[in-house]
Amino acid sequence: MKYRIGDEVLVKAVINDICREDKHPYGVKSVDNNFCGENARVIYIREEDIFPVPDMTAEEAWEIARRIVGCREHGLEETKRREIFSRDDAYDVFNIFSAQEAKAKIEAWEAEKEIKVGDVVNVCGDIGVVTSFGTDGDSIHVIYSDGIVNSYRKDKDIKKTGSHIDVDWFLKQIGWDE
Repeated sequence: MKYRIGDEVLVKAVINDICREDKHPYGVKSVDNNFCGENARVIYIREEDIFPVPDMTAEEAWEIARRIVGCREHGLEETKRREIFSRDDAYDVFNIFSAQEAKAKIEAWEAEKEIKVGDVVNVCGDIGVVTSFGTDGDSIHVIYSDGIVNSYRKDKDIKKTGSHIDVDWFLKQIGWDE
């Protein structure tokens, strides 16, 4: 049995009777096709009439579709689609992946791309380490091997190298407290 007590599900039911009084306006057939009377507190249903509650709304699915196609400011270009789905054609993505699978792949890709303090980054060919973020939330502070520190907007061409350095320990040693 794949369902457990407490699971939330949607139930497809057939309206068997509509009462004219305020009590129990709808009657639903039970498994044995008998009408559940006015005092019914439990309705038994067949497993094939149970549909799991969707884990995303239609609006969320549309937003994912817009991103896959490349609509709006957060849309994915062909190259990003290829990185995420190993395909650059949005039509292929729709035919191969469910909305949930596409959402999971996009979220994993975004988490991988998210820049954090300690990440070693490549900024226009120069390699440095991210030490902090600006209070505006749009800037990144990078220190280079020669000790020079620069600030960049997040939308600048900053790429993670895949390496990470524990700079938190060092910053705490010199009294830095974000």
